[in-house]
Amino acid sequence: MRLIAIISSTLILLGSQTAAAQEWAPFASVEDGFSATFPGKPKVESMSYATEYRMTLPGRVYSAEDALGQYSTTVVDYRGAQKLHDDAVAKCRAAKGANGNDGDACQNDFRVEVAGAFSRTAKRRDDFAQRFDFPLADDLETLAGDRSIAAALILTPPRTHLPLVERFAAAGKHILLEKPLEADTARAEAVVETCERAGVRLGVVLQHRFRPAALESFAAPFSGRVDADFRAVA
Repeated sequence: MRLIAIISSTLILLGSQTAAAQEWAPFASVEDGFSATFPGKPKVESMSYATEYRMTLPGRVYSAEDALGQYSTTVVDYRGAQKLHDDAVAKCRAAKGANGNDGDACQNDFRVEVAGAFSRTAKRRDDFAQRFDFPLADDLETLAGDRSIAAALILTPPRTHLPLVERFAAAGKHILLEKPLEADTARAEAVVETCERAGVRLGVVLQHRFRPAALESFAAPFSGRVDADFRAVA
């Protein structure tokens, strides 16, 4: 699994605008797959990151400071996460869960099982079935009412998100939304509040950073194939 995720980017502003600030300059790391602007060349420190599954992953902290504040970006390398997770699950299952520190590792598979997919139109469901080998559902309530399903991934137009979140959150499903949260601020806040009231987790995702085209575009300015001032707008 090729995944290097930027876990956090922290900005702390100190002092007043009258203080002299060091000139900012763009910085990019092809290895870690990110770019940012820092006041001068950032200092790089290695670190260890503990995940929610008690795996320890390597990472780096890029930091710099000027008269106005301190700035840092933390990058964690997830490329070895699947093997570490698979090893932990195998160890737990071999011990038949006897190690009390394993928690529910015996049941936590690294990859999720897709229980079903739904679209309002039969044509879209058929088109989806041609591309993906997932079971299909004829109606939304079948999925919402299935107690074996832990989470719902919602990939619909933004203005449809709130009613879908309300239905699945009421059924106790965690929610992963394709961004944006909703079509306007009030509806987006309602999405968050709905999940908070239901006690379910809410996540937002739209990940293109490791698609081949994105990787090629990011690396091009550093390979001499295009001018250094190359920019892309998405």
